[in-house]
Amino acid sequence: MTSLPAVQQYLEKIDAGKVENVLAPEIAKKYWNLPDDARLRDVVIVIREDEAGHRDKNHDFANKIATGAHP
Repeated sequence: MTSLPAVQQYLEKIDAGKVENVLAPEIAKKYWNLPDDARLRDVVIVIREDEAGHRDKNHDFANKIATGAHP
């Protein structure tokens, strides 16, 4: 299971105006190397991309284990 559905739902709430698209916190801008004018939506998008990468890597490992390709 991944957090991608929850992240996507949060992004949809931002886009629908149900969650205010505030300025991104400084810690998020520094961690994700975002521009000074980054907003919450920008943070959620990079988190979604990062989580998708974790999902793909985990599926790859699981497939290797299932096929005996992983030591």
